[in-house]
Amino acid sequence: MQDISVIPATPDQKPVIANLIQLYLHDMTEFMPFRSSQMVASPTISSTASGASPI
Repeated sequence: MQDISVIPATPDQKPVIANLIQLYLHDMTEFMPFRSSQMVASPTISSTASGASPI
């Protein structure tokens, strides 16, 4: 069995995380009381002024 580790995302990976959030939200609409058309089309990830905050 391979070891699996979780590491913090880096600021340059924000677009990847944003895309994964969109897919996650789309998949979860099956279990939520609202339709995906009611959700925001592109979630944004906020950061601090320095841009150094984790995602």
